[in-house]
Amino acid sequence: MPEQDWQSLNHRTLMAAIASIYHRLQACAVKQEGQTPADIAAPLSTADKNIDQKTSVTTALEKLSEIFQLSQFEQTILLLCAGGEIHPGWGVLCGAAKGSPRQPFPTFELAQIIVDTPHWSAFSALSPLRRWQMVEVGAGTALLSSPLRIDERILQYLMGMAGLDTRLSRWVRPVSAQAALAPSHQAVCDRITKLWSQARRQKYFQTYPIIQLWGPDRSAQIAIAAAACQQLDFTAYQLDLQRIPAADSDQLLALWQRESQLAPVTLIVETTSDEPAHKQQLAHWLTSLANPVIILSQSAQTVASSSAIKYEVSSPTRTEQHQLWQQALTPEVSLAETLLSPITAQFSLSTPQIQTAAAQALNDSTHDRETLSTTLWAACRAQTRPRLDDLAQRLVPKEGWEDLVLPAAQRQTLEEMVGCLRSQHRVYQEWGFAQKQSQGLGISALFSGISGTGKTMAAGVIASTLQLDLYRIDLSSVVSKYIGETEKNLRQVFDAAEAGSVVLLFDEADALFGKRSQVRDSHDRYANMEVSYLLQRMEAYKGLAILTTNLKESIDPAFMRRLKFIVKFTAPDFDQRLAIWQRIFPTQTPTEDLNYRKLARLNVTGGLIRNIALTAAFMAAEQVQSVSMSHLLQATQREYSKLERPVPATEVKGWIE
Repeated sequence: MPEQDWQSLNHRTLMAAIASIYHRLQACAVKQEGQTPADIAAPLSTADKNIDQKTSVTTALEKLSEIFQLSQFEQTILLLCAGGEIHPGWGVLCGAAKGSPRQPFPTFELAQIIVDTPHWSAFSALSPLRRWQMVEVGAGTALLSSPLRIDERILQYLMGMAGLDTRLSRWVRPVSAQAALAPSHQAVCDRITKLWSQARRQKYFQTYPIIQLWGPDRSAQIAIAAAACQQLDFTAYQLDLQRIPAADSDQLLALWQRESQLAPVTLIVETTSDEPAHKQQLAHWLTSLANPVIILSQSAQTVASSSAIKYEVSSPTRTEQHQLWQQALTPEVSLAETLLSPITAQFSLSTPQIQTAAAQALNDSTHDRETLSTTLWAACRAQTRPRLDDLAQRLVPKEGWEDLVLPAAQRQTLEEMVGCLRSQHRVYQEWGFAQKQSQGLGISALFSGISGTGKTMAAGVIASTLQLDLYRIDLSSVVSKYIGETEKNLRQVFDAAEAGSVVLLFDEADALFGKRSQVRDSHDRYANMEVSYLLQRMEAYKGLAILTTNLKESIDPAFMRRLKFIVKFTAPDFDQRLAIWQRIFPTQTPTEDLNYRKLARLNVTGGLIRNIALTAAFMAAEQVQSVSMSHLLQATQREYSKLERPVPATEVKGWIE
């Protein structure tokens, strides 16, 4: 039957049933008062209330009664309460029927009056009406005389209106399938639908297998879950259980249990917390729910149910991403293999991210090969940033190779690092090294040296050359005294970085990567586990991870052996300081009679040279003058005073004649 015809029939049938209750009330009122209240019109005419209910179509009331096993008496109670919501003045008739005008509302007592065969079990807390919160019992001196009100969601259901309980809508949101899934993701989706289809056919409603989708790609997990629900005609709702206050958890659980009986729904639960209270709350929900549930998590560890069937969800494969790019970009542009290969080799994006990046690139480019390549790369970088921006500091390097003053050996090592990163895809994928070995595919480096010798600048130059983002992670803030927290923090950083293979710069490496101690107690054992975990993630990370330290001697030799590159940054010699001074001022900066050879005699690092030059520029700008040797001398004195060191007189001799 068409939906419109069913709605009409359901409404007429419901009104006829309520009209029947009306006439029962009317008859009782006649007995009590000797007359019928004249201001109340019947819900339906006499002809309509005799509507033929012998039809093969199941009405909402019949569905509700079948689902919750409602007796005829319990149905009468529901209809008695429903009439009070639909017809103004219904309460007056209720009071007249009880012979108590001061009680103008439905009660259990009134239901007993208008029915010949009531039963007391309908009033108990375990009855379907009260257990499933179909009616609300108001305040009163006794249960039977307390006012009753039908629940809003139940009334809407009886009226044939679809929707979610308003008390649940604050915490759950509907999820719909968007685009076609990548083949590897579709395979997972098909496994879920097969499992649930078997459970549904066998009518083992209480034994729907709990599904756990795990991996770093949360958007892919949601897409798979939504697609599986769509194939089975389930409405999917996503819930962040951690947001629910503990005091409201049981009430919302009961409402969801009722909702799962009223409609084919699936709950998609996100788990992002390892707090015992959150795990206990999730376990309580899972053991109480009968409808299908999908759990989303980052790891395959047992979340709440050991019986959950686990599926790993990775980002689409390189081949799949290549196909997704072609679908998203064509027929707008003609693509060549050489255009997409660098992108799919560098970035690991989800289907929605690829579609968004493609739309952005097409909008920003003129569709010619050169501009499209540039805008696609920029759009991909933008798609990988949001998660990392919450975990680390993104640096925007301005310097280039011409600004980096280093000895030839160190500079050559940095250039080799760039070459390795550019050739990763060819060596690992095209030449097959990734199939021969699973470990050691990452490129890691250690930059050691005192502050100001160019470690961060070198990382920035590498990132700029590769057109990648650079993120700095302060390890002193990542390391936690609580067991397991350090690994959790590191996992978040690496998982978020994988999508774009960004350059990760770990400052203060000695905070974690010192010499591993002998195990004397549990703290030593867990400290060693933290180091081992980082080594494992660095070796598996597809991008570049750089560690910086001021004290290379404090790094464990076993750790050093697992680094691909080690670059020692030393304090610059005279020639290097001269080169730094000659490049330190932008071409727009006005200078006057600067003697760079005299300036280079000052034995300081490049970082301190930059600070002195900038301080001198501010002094000159305040005086509306060009930067001169006198400004630089004053700036040097100020910088040395911050270090609580005297300015070496021999090194600044002759700066001012």
